[in-house]
Amino acid sequence: MCAAAVTRFVNGVFDVHYVTSLPGFKDIKTVLGHFGVPSYIVSLRHECVHGILPSLESLKCATDFGLQWLRNNYWEPQILLNQQIRESSEVCGEWVQFDSNKTWRADGESEKRRKSANETKALLSACSVT
Repeated sequence: MCAAAVTRFVNGVFDVHYVTSLPGFKDIKTVLGHFGVPSYIVSLRHECVHGILPSLESLKCATDFGLQWLRNNYWEPQILLNQQIRESSEVCGEWVQFDSNKTWRADGESEKRRKSANETKALLSACSVT
């Protein structure tokens, strides 16, 4: 199970960063090295997939590193992003509520603005994490 976790971690980080950040690089150690993943973890993954299964101790060390890396580089930034979305949604929701209740000229423009404000509020609500 640890071998599968190490393999999945390395492949997942490589796939995401290779496609989005460093498409010119082919070497997995180079790509992951740019994102703070040590080469020994890539070597462990290589052994898991193509060679003899590494020791349980080395696999546990690699999984501990992988969990910490994911916590620092994925989960915590996601939590922060979700908080920012929630805060932005609340602020924009207050503005939209104010804007949609405001009295505008009776030339059709106020109806367009009110509709746009309500659509914005609906989109923000759909994106907010509860």
